[in-house]
Amino acid sequence: EDERLKIESGVEVVIGGDYYITVHGELWAEGILNDSIIFRPSDTIVGWNGIDIISTQIDNISKFSYSKIKNSNDVGLYASSVDSLFIENCILENNSASTGGGALLSNTTANIVNTIFRDNNAYPVEGGALYFYSSDVAVIGCLFENNAAHRYGGAISSNASTSKIVNNTIIS
Repeated sequence: EDERLKIESGVEVVIGGDYYITVHGELWAEGILNDSIIFRPSDTIVGWNGIDIISTQIDNISKFSYSKIKNSNDVGLYASSVDSLFIENCILENNSASTGGGALLSNTTANIVNTIFRDNNAYPVEGGALYFYSSDVAVIGCLFENNAAHRYGGAISSNASTSKIVNNTIIS
């Protein structure tokens, strides 16, 4: 608890089954352009349950750069009470959940830059690619492609939040 998990570039994290990666503290997954970090299941039919960052410490920071999070059955990336979350040059792909298929942020301050959200879905509720609640989120220069939600917000859905959404591309 209240520790930092650091994952180096080139690492492939393969989850075998219906499990989460749960971090109570900080997670730094910093890949580089030609040597990214991949989070995925061993079996795409069975899937896995994504990454949960639940912070209890003050001034906590979690970072994802050049990382791919794919094929989760219960939110690709969930962040709760993270003071500073940075998602840059990442791909969140083929993730699903009832709300926030690609990413779900709660009580979190986040900067999401130059990131691709592709083929994520939310059923039966909202936020196919991205959902945030009671958060302060900037989404800049991202691509949202072929994301869907049953009710609303196929790309982005927000509730009780402050957001800056600038220069993004949405393709259905």
